[in-house]
Amino acid sequence: SAAVGIVAVSARLQSGWRWLITAGLMLLAVVLFSGAVSYHAVMGEHVFPMAAPFGGSMLIASWCALAVLAVLEALDKS
Repeated sequence: SAAVGIVAVSARLQSGWRWLITAGLMLLAVVLFSGAVSYHAVMGEHVFPMAAPFGGSMLIASWCALAVLAVLEALDKS
């Protein structure tokens, strides 16, 4: 999973806590999105309205945050 890789990278960086928060948000987003879609497929009911779109949006936001962190880290090293 991408979150496992993020945690591994965070151990080597001074700003590791930011990477850990991003990894946590990514895991939460995946659980929310995948859980909502799976629950709906199996049970035929919605977990709560907009669970899958919210989880998907959180997942996109966590990938964007990861990209920003990577750029900031690269700029910090140069």
